[in-house]
Amino acid sequence: MLLFGVLLAVSCSAQDLADAGLAEDQCGEECSLQLLQKRSRKETVSAAPKQPCLCLFDTDRTLTAVQDHYYNPPFDQIHYPKTGPEHVNATCPDTVNHPLSKDSAYPENFSGPDTTLRLSEFFINYHQSFCAKHCYAGILSVGSIGGQHITKTNKSGYFNMVNTIEFFFNEAGHARRLPCSDPELTFKGKECSIDAVDAAKAKPEDLKPFIINIGQACYNKDPSLGKFSGTCKVDFVQNVTAYYKHFENVTIPDENVYFFDDACVNVAGFQCSKYRARQISCNKRQCWKEPETGFAVDNNLGVCGATSNEVESALTGPPHYLCTVDAHGKCDASYGCLEK
Repeated sequence: MLLFGVLLAVSCSAQDLADAGLAEDQCGEECSLQLLQKRSRKETVSAAPKQPCLCLFDTDRTLTAVQDHYYNPPFDQIHYPKTGPEHVNATCPDTVNHPLSKDSAYPENFSGPDTTLRLSEFFINYHQSFCAKHCYAGILSVGSIGGQHITKTNKSGYFNMVNTIEFFFNEAGHARRLPCSDPELTFKGKECSIDAVDAAKAKPEDLKPFIINIGQACYNKDPSLGKFSGTCKVDFVQNVTAYYKHFENVTIPDENVYFFDDACVNVAGFQCSKYRARQISCNKRQCWKEPETGFAVDNNLGVCGATSNEVESALTGPPHYLCTVDAHGKCDASYGCLEK
C-alpha cells in the first residue's frame, strides 16, 4: 500500500476537516494532500523565512506544466494516448500557455514537433510567493533551458523560454532581480545559465544562478545514473549561493535554502543535507517508458507543475518532503501511472 507523503507526519483536527468540507471518517489515518495544502496555506499566511534565503527550482513540470498545444500557429492541441504510461490528463487549472515561447522538454516520447510553453500555477503567481518577497532565486536543471545560448528572440520574433522564465523571476521586484538579467548591472556574459560541468570549476565571478545540464554532471560522477538523472542536484546548491555571495555580497546559510522539484529521486538526494527540499506537482503524475533504458523511477513526472500551496507549505512542513513513495519511504516508479 502506498503511503502518500509518508515523510510528513500529520494529524487531522476537527477544524481542519470542517475547513476542507470532509467528514472525520473520510480522512483516515492520514489526510489527503488537498487537506495538507489547505492547512499549510492557512498556517503560512503570515509566515516568512529566515533571511537571507534562496529558492531553487527544477524547470520542467515545476515552473512549467505539461504542454497541451503545439508551438507553430494555429497552436493545434496535443492529443496524448488514452492508456499506458504515456497517458496524461493535461487539464491543469490556473496554468497559463505562453504562446510566444516554445518548450521542447518532454514532448510525446521525448521527440516530435515543438510545443508551446505552459507555466505552472505557482510560477504565474510567483510575485505573490514568499520566494519572491523574501528570497533570491535560482534553477537546478537536469537538461538545458530552451534558448539560453542564443539571442533573446528567434528569427520569427518569439521569445526564448529562458528569457520568459527570467521575466517572471524578475517580477519579484528590483531587490530580488536576477543580476545576470538586470540591465543596470553589467559584467562578463549576459546569459543567466552555466553548464554544470563548467560550474563545478568556475570562479565565483563566472557563476550564474541557473545551473543547467546537471544530468551530464551526474553521469560523469556515476555512469550508472544515466544522462537524465538529477540525483546530484544537491551538489550544485553551493554554486548558486557562491554566485549571490559574489554579486550581492550575501551569505545564504544552508538551512535557508528551499529546493522544489517534481522528481522524487532529485528531492531524495537532499535528505542528508541541511537544505530544505520538497517534491511538488503531487496531485497528478505522468510516467514515461524510454526505449533504451526502460521504465525508471526518475521518469515519473509531475503534470501540472508546482502549486502555490505546495511551495508555501515548505515554510511550516518538514525539512524534506516526498509524495510519490512506497510503504518503505522509497521513491516509487509506479505512483500515479496507469500501468508499468
